[in-house]
Amino acid sequence: MNSKIVVLTAGVAALSILAAGCSKKHEDFPDPLGVSVPQNVINLTVTNPQNFDYDLSWGVNDPGTVQYYRVYWSIIDGVAFILAEDTVATTSVAYDTSPFAAFAFGVSVVSNENVEGAMVVEETP
Repeated sequence: MNSKIVVLTAGVAALSILAAGCSKKHEDFPDPLGVSVPQNVINLTVTNPQNFDYDLSWGVNDPGTVQYYRVYWSIIDGVAFILAEDTVATTSVAYDTSPFAAFAFGVSVVSNENVEGAMVVEETP
């Protein structure tokens, strides 16, 4: 019975120390970095006119905030993505992925502040 009390007391003490160390005030946090989250691409489409040749197209709401795009592709059920390239192409690219059939492509925006946004994914047809 005494061992349970010791463990419970030690647990309460550890939680008290943890809570005391985590109670920082907002003004104690560092200043924000001053960068904004980039926009996402919209209307990403993938077409497959030939076996391993894929055409990608997309849009953005404000092209003036885009430094370049990052294009990714996956051959494993859309789970593990590989960076295919960084491109300044306006809103479309073509890829030959032979000898592999691509399962999905992803495109993200890298802003003029050099911050990468979320990847938008589209499965191949």
